[in-house]
Amino acid sequence: MAAWLSRESWLFWMTLLAAVLTIWIPERPPMVDLPQHLAQVVEWRALLEGRFAWADLVQLNYLTPYLLCYGLLLPLTYIVSIITAAKLLLSISFITFVGLCIVLRRDLGGDKRLDWLFLFGFFGFA
Repeated sequence: MAAWLSRESWLFWMTLLAAVLTIWIPERPPMVDLPQHLAQVVEWRALLEGRFAWADLVQLNYLTPYLLCYGLLLPLTYIVSIITAAKLLLSISFITFVGLCIVLRRDLGGDKRLDWLFLFGFFGFA
């Protein structure tokens, strides 16, 4: 049987899927600073659309370390709600994080059993 079809591999990917689903279970992701970041994206959108009441009191900070994330969230808010956009970006980030950890582990010749630890490392961001 091919390596990607092995029982352990199948169990790993199902566990990854279950972990991603934990992002989607609550109505709003239970993180302390995420609402503040999402509010900034909504403010940015309102500024760009010219409908922000306090536009003369604020300015965009293009030197923020969060600009990449905000830039990815902003276009999604035109398709889905801000909460759904955040959950989608978190899900994609989580899957990408695990995938890149696996690539790094392979490049360094690490043991395949280490892959399971990558499932927990991402959730340290909260």
